Amino acid sequence: MEVEMAPPWKSTNKTVSVSTGSQSPPITFSTTYIPPHLPTSAVITPVALFASMARCAALRRVAPAITAALVTGSTALLEVLVDDNGPDFNVEADIDDLADFEHTGLAGRVGNGFTDVYMSVLGYAWRDLASALVSTGGRLADFIYDGVPIAGYGVALVEAKGSLSASATQPNVTARARNGYKTQVEKHLGASSVAGQIVHGYAVSFGAVPPRLGATSHVVQTSPPSIPAVFPPSPAGSAAIPLTTPVAARLAFGNYRAVFMLANAPVIFYHLDRLTNRPSPQIPLRDQIFERRQSGDRWFLVGRNPEFQHTIASGWRNIFAIEEAVAESFLNQLAAYLRTSDGGAARAMFSLPTHDPALLLPPEHPSKQSYLLYPDGFALLIDWLPSTEARTWSKDGGLGPPHPLSSDPPVLVR
Repeated sequence: MEVEMAPPWKSTNKTVSVSTGSQSPPITFSTTYIPPHLPTSAVITPVALFASMARCAALRRVAPAITAALVTGSTALLEVLVDDNGPDFNVEADIDDLADFEHTGLAGRVGNGFTDVYMSVLGYAWRDLASALVSTGGRLADFIYDGVPIAGYGVALVEAKGSLSASATQPNVTARARNGYKTQVEKHLGASSVAGQIVHGYAVSFGAVPPRLGATSHVVQTSPPSIPAVFPPSPAGSAAIPLTTPVAARLAFGNYRAVFMLANAPVIFYHLDRLTNRPSPQIPLRDQIFERRQSGDRWFLVGRNPEFQHTIASGWRNIFAIEEAVAESFLNQLAAYLRTSDGGAARAMFSLPTHDPALLLPPEHPSKQSYLLYPDGFALLIDWLPSTEARTWSKDGGLGPPHPLSSDPPVLVR
């Protein structure tokens, strides 16, 4: 007899308790960076977790079609394995029917996604794989983050861990975070990266125990200094006046390579692929056309012409996009860099706007916010108005002004 599963997770917010701890840095390391306060609970929506899982997967240096397949499969699995009812992150017993490698891979991607949501709530904006930015022969954490909280100090090194099993109890989740920090974060404090000196570290461990026993998390960070910061962290941005913050071009390239892959803009993606030292095919077109889409109180850009043959959006109810003001700033600086750079991405800096994170949807999605927005402008549109305008980017001219939207663009086949 077939046992009926709980309704798939599509709408309810889940609350995850977060315990925190800190580790004193090595005596050879000192910093004046005072990090943001760590929240002791995290409220996550399905769309926010899925979006963060997608962007973490897109950071990997693999083909867009492979990323699309990984993200679509993981999202579908997680939807049916998490109970939509109630505020707890309850995983169904059916997860134990997965093969070990499928189970482990899904748990890792959930851990990455939860960590990215948590770091975004703290105000960190840009991320890339630590292995792409740090040269080391030892064990290394997963990600490098930069953004408003740490601007002017350096960057943060972050390890993400996830477990969806009977062993994901609070003591074990805490132990995994502490061990991850000790072995993959701590010894790299003070080290140089292409994006800046590592001045702070985190290890975020997420765990859920099936069947339906909820989830918990533990976060370990570098102990903050007891002395005041040299200069206080910048305040959070606002919708009206987004902050402009310096970021290493190499980190921005890795971050927005993933964003423009998800937003279906292959011309931009392949330029950034090359700038992050991954061999890419010859770019067949100079121009990238974006649709302008209005969602709630903001305008966003979504790639249109050319298009990837395989897109993550094709299997989703929602659309990945990038907030227009952030996109314009980045794309114009990218065009100038491509026209004038001597290949010195390790030395170049961009200055980019950021936003307060908006990762929770109000009840019934009122018109003021029908999207999720990350500090770096990455967005997931829930509802939007029909597009009537487009904007065209080229290496020679940057992002041009709005123009009427043409119909039936050709598809870029790879």
